[in-house]
Amino acid sequence: MSELSSRSDSTREKYSQWFARFTEWVAEDPAAMLRTRKENLRSEDIATQRRYESRLKAWVADLEDQRYSTSTQQVAWASVCSFFEMNYLPLRMRRGDYPEGDNLGYRAATRGDIARLLETDEDPRLQAMVLCLKDMGQRVSDLVRLRVGDVRKSLDAGEEHIQIKIITRKNRVLARPCLGPEAIDSLKAYFDYREKGTEEIAQEDIEDDSPLFRAHVQEIRFLNRSSVSSAMNYLVERSGLAGEISAHSLRKFTETRLEAAGVNPNWVDQIIGHRVPGTRRNYSLPTDEELLEAYRTAYPQLRVFDIPASAEEMVRQSEVLKRQEGELQSLKTDLALALGQRSLMNETMEKMRREIDELKAVVNQPANRVKQFDRRRP
Repeated sequence: MSELSSRSDSTREKYSQWFARFTEWVAEDPAAMLRTRKENLRSEDIATQRRYESRLKAWVADLEDQRYSTSTQQVAWASVCSFFEMNYLPLRMRRGDYPEGDNLGYRAATRGDIARLLETDEDPRLQAMVLCLKDMGQRVSDLVRLRVGDVRKSLDAGEEHIQIKIITRKNRVLARPCLGPEAIDSLKAYFDYREKGTEEIAQEDIEDDSPLFRAHVQEIRFLNRSSVSSAMNYLVERSGLAGEISAHSLRKFTETRLEAAGVNPNWVDQIIGHRVPGTRRNYSLPTDEELLEAYRTAYPQLRVFDIPASAEEMVRQSEVLKRQEGELQSLKTDLALALGQRSLMNETMEKMRREIDELKAVVNQPANRVKQFDRRRP
């Protein structure tokens, strides 16, 4: 469909497939549809004017009956609307016609899921790929277009968090994703792997124009979207998560964890490259520094692995433990002393009680004799 030349490759492919299915369903070729649409619009009968609007609604309803997900129905809907719009014969749909509803699609990944993916294969490229998708929250189509120069200056400077600017392939909006320590460490290991070379790839002098992720062939070239998707499917299958998560689940993970860390939802959209709705895109305008600081603060929520303690931190924790053990021993000593004093007090009180009883007995003896004498008198 030449009308979709401004769309991304993946979108053109999907739209073409679904539009072809629509033409089969209505039993008309695209040229005939355009001729009929022009004739229908000249009619005075409203039902005739809205012939293709009604057909589109009926087709999408049929897809729903076939249990296609809402997101799939939306793609099918958009493929038909785009065809007529690009030919200057737009469909006039009513409010509420657009297919909406929740999906039972792939869920957001969890830390445990990501750890399982990483344990499945220790290949440096796969490791870096997973961790970059996790840290950045980008679509695969945007990840594969990155160059080494997008991160090299910050890597050489030893920055712990790196911000990148991308014009997204799908929405053509500015995204300002970030890389954290886990992704940065994996990229360094991946670059070392490439510079040393393997049986699959020769030693590489990595330049700024080099692809961030390259194809495993002798010729240096960018990975394509399908290769990354295939690699992710391989990891998902091997880790036993097939049917539960996909590469897009890592994007969902990023958004979910940033929101859980309290990052403003508008800022999250600008980090991962969502289109900010309405007037908010004109008034919610954080600086690069503000977004990077928000990301840095939220990064503990994005971590998959615990931070190993440094030698200095281990010494400090050992000193704290020793001090706490000393305080505990002191409390035990004080408690033992208090218990000993209580026992001595009880013994003293018991001795005093016995002495009082003996004294009472002595005091009461004369009185008893007097009572006995009085009873003997006539």
